[in-house]
Amino acid sequence: MPLVDCAPFVVAQEKGFFHTHGLEVSLHKAQSWSQVLERLVRGDLEAAHMLLTMPLKWAADARAGEALAYAFATSGHGHTVVVSNAFWRAGGRDAAGLAAVLRTRAEAGMAPMRMAVVFPHSTHEYMGRLWLERAGVRDGHEVTWSYVSPPHMVHALREGNIDGFIAGEPWGQRATLSKLGYIVTSSRDILPPLNDKVLGVRARWHQAHPDVHAALLRALWDASAWLATPAHLDEAAVLVAGKRYVNTTPACVHAALEQELHAGGHRTLRPKGFLQFAGDGACYPDPNHARFYLERMWRAGHVTGEDVQALDLQAVCLESFYRDVLAQSGLSTAGRLPEHPGESYAAFLQRFPSP
Repeated sequence: MPLVDCAPFVVAQEKGFFHTHGLEVSLHKAQSWSQVLERLVRGDLEAAHMLLTMPLKWAADARAGEALAYAFATSGHGHTVVVSNAFWRAGGRDAAGLAAVLRTRAEAGMAPMRMAVVFPHSTHEYMGRLWLERAGVRDGHEVTWSYVSPPHMVHALREGNIDGFIAGEPWGQRATLSKLGYIVTSSRDILPPLNDKVLGVRARWHQAHPDVHAALLRALWDASAWLATPAHLDEAAVLVAGKRYVNTTPACVHAALEQELHAGGHRTLRPKGFLQFAGDGACYPDPNHARFYLERMWRAGHVTGEDVQALDLQAVCLESFYRDVLAQSGLSTAGRLPEHPGESYAAFLQRFPSP
């Protein structure tokens, strides 16, 4: 997808890491997450840049046919929350301010705020719902959700079809630099470190080609480490911004990679840990991160408790495969495993409380 967080795939291709690990890879740009999902399930793709919640929701729905899985987190965080100029000027400059604006509008009989996210049941949606829930916003009464592909968010805001959106970079900065709105906050300011995008595969393909899947992990480890090197920042921005990939200005990509977001109104947001590709277990497919999003799906009424209980998380989140490939590769585990390996979900929630 044309997002800055596609960087590991771009770097693995352009810097030759796929080739180094014996792979011949053809990268194809998609225009929507639904297109990515359809092409992967249909077998047009062997692997895909994918939202963490996509294989989880697919499994929870017990879809017939192809089961999906992932063994590598390609990025953590990377979303921004954008509101239109009108909502910013009315006082919607943080969650509490936006909640006050929405209450006033509701009392006056005005329509709910129209907030767009990139795909149904996305990490963006659950982050946004939690952010507004904590501020006391009533879902469905004071805010409604719609779905717009990331490359079309800025156009939808310009046309007045939405009042705000949550999307990965560079689209938040594209909106602010076009003077269409303001970045209120980022995903890293709302949630603790969490997997966001993953390398999605069909489970049957993984079972048939574990060696190829392992080579993909090794190539992406190399690409992620390259991205985490500050000396490579300028080159990475140019590569990712290219027409074949995100097709935007290198300055927007550079700012996102450097964690210095042009937020509008001469403001710069510096969310530490934004768009993390390596280190601190960033690539590790942590099952507790999956459990967190499954819980949010259940709280939103998008899955039943029975669906979640019946889901075989080990068949979707291939944590053991990640560990096996790491051990077989002889690579250092430093930064490639979480700080608290094997942590229970209860302990995870104690460290990062969730209402």
